[in-house]
Amino acid sequence: MMTFDVANILTSMIFIKRVKAIYGSNIIILTDGVPYYRASCRILNLRHGLYSIEVRNLMERIIQYVKDRTRLFDNYMH
Repeated sequence: MMTFDVANILTSMIFIKRVKAIYGSNIIILTDGVPYYRASCRILNLRHGLYSIEVRNLMERIIQYVKDRTRLFDNYMH
């Protein structure tokens, strides 16, 4: 039996429910394999897939780049 952190399973359910409401049921949710995302997809009857390590690394670099640029912009404006 799997156990989940309540905050994570609830927030993932809320987020994935909103995605389903916008895009419908004919979508695949891609994640890094965290159990509560997989469980949320199963509960909401959505397909779940895993993305590769290369894609994960690329996404993390993009997010870090955006954070850095936002921080620089914020520092410039103050």
